[in-house]
Amino acid sequence: MLLINDANILIDFDCCGLLEGLFQIPDELAVPDILFDEELKARHPELPGLGLRVMGLSGTAIDEAVRRA
Repeated sequence: MLLINDANILIDFDCCGLLEGLFQIPDELAVPDILFDEELKARHPELPGLGLRVMGLSGTAIDEAVRRA
C-alpha cells in the first residue's frame, strides 16, 4: 500500500527517534514533491535515502485530493 504523508508525521517520528523504524513497515511512504522541497528537504535531506518516495503531482491529482478531503 502507498501511504501519502504530511510533513508533520515525519517530523514527529524524527523527534521521537522513531524515523528509521517508520521505514521498516511493509508499506511505501511518500510525500508530494512540493511538500518535500518546501518543508522537509532543508532539515531532513536523508528521507529519500531511508525510503521516502518523493512524488510529483499533477494539477488533476491535487484537485482530486482536495475533492476527497
